[in-house]
Amino acid sequence: MMIYQDPAAHALALLNQAHEQQYPLLHFAQSTPQASIGRFEARCHAIREDFCQQQGIVVQRRLTGGGAVYLDGGQGVLTLAVPLPRQAMPCLAQWLQRLNTAVAAGLGDLGLDAQAQAPNSIDVAQRQVAQGTLAWLPGGLLYQLFLWGTMDVTTTLQVLRAPREKLTDEGIRSAREHFTTLQEVLDGPVDWRAVEQALWQALSRALGATPQRITAQPITTASVVTTASLPPVNPWLDRDWQVDENQSWQAFLPTTGGVLYLRVQLDATRQRIQEAVFSTTAQLAPLDWLTALEERLAGVSLEQAPEVLKGCLATQPYTAVGFNDQDMLTLLGRVLGRAEQQQLGLSVREANTLMVVAPREIVSTTALLKRCGVVLVPYCAKAKNCPWRHEDHCTQCGACAVGEVYALAEVRGLEVITITHYEHLCQTLTRLKQEGIEAYLGMCCGHFYLKRAHAFADSGLPAILADIRGANCYALNQEELAYQGAFRAQAQLNQQVVVRLLAQIPSRSPRTE
Repeated sequence: MMIYQDPAAHALALLNQAHEQQYPLLHFAQSTPQASIGRFEARCHAIREDFCQQQGIVVQRRLTGGGAVYLDGGQGVLTLAVPLPRQAMPCLAQWLQRLNTAVAAGLGDLGLDAQAQAPNSIDVAQRQVAQGTLAWLPGGLLYQLFLWGTMDVTTTLQVLRAPREKLTDEGIRSAREHFTTLQEVLDGPVDWRAVEQALWQALSRALGATPQRITAQPITTASVVTTASLPPVNPWLDRDWQVDENQSWQAFLPTTGGVLYLRVQLDATRQRIQEAVFSTTAQLAPLDWLTALEERLAGVSLEQAPEVLKGCLATQPYTAVGFNDQDMLTLLGRVLGRAEQQQLGLSVREANTLMVVAPREIVSTTALLKRCGVVLVPYCAKAKNCPWRHEDHCTQCGACAVGEVYALAEVRGLEVITITHYEHLCQTLTRLKQEGIEAYLGMCCGHFYLKRAHAFADSGLPAILADIRGANCYALNQEELAYQGAFRAQAQLNQQVVVRLLAQIPSRSPRTE
């Protein structure tokens, strides 16, 4: 089995050769240890840089989109190049579904009950065994499949920064319940030749043409598209966005295709955008689409920015998996909303900690706060020895900041609810919606929100969420305990932020049961 090396150069060479021959080409190889990050992904959102440097793990940016994966040598990497007419931009969502479905069928030929799941996962028994990624360049489509033959779960969790399970016995066990491997489902060593043969045949059926299998290593071909001619990656995708939190407005938006991020640096007047940087774990084309949006927004006034972006979206053709024009406009609205949040007395860094859960058309933080009727606090912010830590109650003894939140909220006639575990959160949101609550103010860490964004969105209840810092379950690798309501450390509410937000909620008569 050949070795998968530089993902960008390797994939581009395959595409060049497919373009020359005007015939699909397939290359199947064994992975080498590396962290592979998506074309449009910010490095600081994708991996733990310090750990990778300490362990000597190579970090490479591939041509295809999607989120970061860690390859340790136990994975198979399939790269497929499909020549397409230069004039037509393909629909990535359709192609991804088509090719992932073919992969699932190929695994089915090996006796596995595999299913393609949106946006880019192939699952066996509801556990991910592979994921597909795409890129389009004029003249061809690239498909890369990462197939878990085996998986070093512990190292994977140390390398990747995504809000997944953490390094406790519970977290590792939970991760193993999310992923599976060919070695596990086939109950024995992986016959990679048989896997390649099955996938090749299944992809041949899906394409209506039999891809030529490339066996040379490395691929050699006269370049039609050279690496140097590719659109450059914005340097901010390889920098740490946190070092700029005091100066730049930042926000993220979960979508069904991945997370969208935007960083905006203002000029000296604080009225114009000096620089905008988009990042995403989603899949999109063309490769320079985000760069085109960034260039168009540079120098634009804050007031004009939404219309300018709307115009760009109408005139810059693109195809994406799991997000659309409205998502991009909403993301910009979330970032520009930092100006209003600063008017509430928040610093740039403090404003960046706020997360908005609301229909896409709602952009005003002040308007949303005026609709809040309930305050939700996490039990983990209560004192570790509090007898009410795991109860929906607070005696306001003064031992922690939660008591002050209860006191300030009750003065305004607001009900305060201590969320004791994840299921309690879901039940509470359902009940509040049924009772006619219009919105709520809540507190949780950004990692939790990203991972459970669907629960917040599915409730249909708008909210302002204030990030919590300090000893949260993600920082201490105790996420699984937190979900069960058994997290023992004490997280810290950003008290100044919460107090300023509470001051914007109108006083009202206490709710009656």
